[in-house]
Amino acid sequence: PLSGLALAKVPIISVYGSTPRGQKVCLHVHGVYPSLFVPWEGELPTCKETLRSRLHALGADLSQALARARSARSRVPAPA
Repeated sequence: PLSGLALAKVPIISVYGSTPRGQKVCLHVHGVYPSLFVPWEGELPTCKETLRSRLHALGADLSQALARARSARSRVPAPA
């Protein structure tokens, strides 16, 4: 994560299937994080602190947008 803090939980993807012999299998893939491509216009900052600050601001903006989306979803009445 951009914060540098350890996470209490990490994403896990479970993949279910069977082998050619018919044995049932379940694969747990740990630590696969959703990704997002954000194009960067212009030159990258050469100062690590400036880059870190801009990335932190982007992370905060994304967190706020997700919180607003969750809040808006919770106010929408369920279909009858």
